[in-house]
Amino acid sequence: MVDVVESHFEWWNFNTDQLTPVAKNRHVNQFPDAPSIKNYWNKVDQYVAECIASLYSNKQLDRTFERGFDDGSRNKRKL
Repeated sequence: MVDVVESHFEWWNFNTDQLTPVAKNRHVNQFPDAPSIKNYWNKVDQYVAECIASLYSNKQLDRTFERGFDDGSRNKRKL
């Protein structure tokens, strides 16, 4: 779940027009217990909140993002 949220907000971070979100490299050793997972999730949640707080107009919500996939396909979505 963290990976999905994190990758989408990297893609929608409003500072890039990259076709493919930047992948995060995580290792299971980073998360040895529940508190470490909660701590990481809190950081992701704060990043999401900052992205949402940066919205200042409906025009931004109408922005279309195009996303590329490993198989060469693409899709477009509005924020």
